[in-house]
Amino acid sequence: MFPTNLVKSYIDVLAQHLLSIVNSSFSTGVFPDICKQAVIRPLLKKAGLDKEVMKNYRPVSNCSFLYKFLEKAALSRLHLYLKSNSLYGKFQSAYRKGHSTETALLRMQNDAMFALNGQRDLILVLLDLTAIMRYF
Repeated sequence: MFPTNLVKSYIDVLAQHLLSIVNSSFSTGVFPDICKQAVIRPLLKKAGLDKEVMKNYRPVSNCSFLYKFLEKAALSRLHLYLKSNSLYGKFQSAYRKGHSTETALLRMQNDAMFALNGQRDLILVLLDLTAIMRYF
């Protein structure tokens, strides 16, 4: 595996080869073995947790540039297919530009307010998202 900054420095030389690898992977349905490797490092779930307790860590996989490149290419093709065939759910927020957890929460709040104002039953399931909130 090559460092990402090295690959980016020579992208003009490597672009055609990367495109060939992506197209070959998509046409054969085979994911290159080199992309199936990752460096896994433990990351503390939250600042302030005891560093001596193993359950306070979660594994983080650092994948190769080629893996990330293939992943983005697949996502781009999938998004184009879903969008051009109107297959996204009407209220889907995940994996869409201009949509986020914030838009999903606003939608949920709006639906809850309409249900309560209309005196309809309402069931709300809450998830603890504190582990991912440190990224924002």
